[in-house]
Amino acid sequence: MTKVALLKNYPKVENAIIDILGVSKSRLKKIGLPKALLSKEAKKHMVLDLPIDLVNSNKINPVYLGPEIEILHNDDNFVVMDKPNKVHGHPHFYSDKNNCLSFIRQEFSEGSILKVGIDSPEKGLLYRLDYETSGVLIYCKNETLFSSLRKNFDKSFKSKVYQLIVKGDLDCRGLLENYLAPCGKKGAQMKVLPHNDGQLARLEVLESEYLASKDVTLVSVKLITGVRHQIRVQMSHLGHPIVGDPIYGEGGERLMLHAKRYELQFDNTKMSFESKVDLFSFFL
Repeated sequence: MTKVALLKNYPKVENAIIDILGVSKSRLKKIGLPKALLSKEAKKHMVLDLPIDLVNSNKINPVYLGPEIEILHNDDNFVVMDKPNKVHGHPHFYSDKNNCLSFIRQEFSEGSILKVGIDSPEKGLLYRLDYETSGVLIYCKNETLFSSLRKNFDKSFKSKVYQLIVKGDLDCRGLLENYLAPCGKKGAQMKVLPHNDGQLARLEVLESEYLASKDVTLVSVKLITGVRHQIRVQMSHLGHPIVGDPIYGEGGERLMLHAKRYELQFDNTKMSFESKVDLFSFFL
C-alpha cells in the first residue's frame, strides 16, 4: 500500500484518485476498492492508503520471476524474445512479475526502451501472444519505427508461421477462413459464425503429419489475418482442437501452439526471426 496526500478538496475520493493518478473508472473497478471509500467526500490534507497496483498503474515492475527467456536478437531497433508458455506478454497489474516487459526492464539498464508506446499497457510489443502460447515475440525500441510497423502491420509482416499439434487426423491443406465474433463472459472467447459477419480470420495450412500412434497431427500454418484466437477456434471448429487448449479443447499441461517464425520488412530491410524451440519434438 502507498500513502497519497490530497492537496485540495474533491467531491469524492473517486474523483481525487482519477485526477491525481490519471487512471480510468474501469481501472478503479478492476482494483476493487470499496464503493464506500470511493463515494466518500475527499478533503484537503486527507491521506489515502492505496494499493501499489493502482498507484503504479501502467508501469512495469523491474523484477522478473518467470521461467527463463532467451533473447533471439537484440539491436538498436528490436529485442526479440523466445517467450515460454504460461508467461504474459505484458502485465495486467504492476505486481505481476511473470511477463516479458518486466524481463526487458530487468535485463536492460537503459530505461528509455520501455518508453515506446508509453501510454499502452503493451508498450513497444508489436503483437500479442496468449499467456499459454510460446514463441517469437518482438519488442520495438524505436517509437517512430514502432508506429510505422503497427500502422502497416499487414504489409510489414511478410510471414507469420506457427506450429501446433491437434487431436486426431487433420486432413486439411491450403486456405482456411471463417468469420469470428466474441462470445462467452465479457467476450473472452471467440466463436465461428455461420454467416458472413464478424471478423474474417484467414490462415494457410502449410503442412501436416498425422501420428497414428498418438492420434495427433503436427501442423504448420501461416497467418494471413490477426484475429484473436483465430488458430485455436478454427481448429476446434474443424473438430481437431489444439492439444492442451483450456478454452477450446480439453486442457492439459500446456497449449501446443508455438510462434515459430516471423519475417518483417521495412525501409528496404528484411529480417527473419525464428524460435529455437521445435514444438513437434514434444511428440516425436
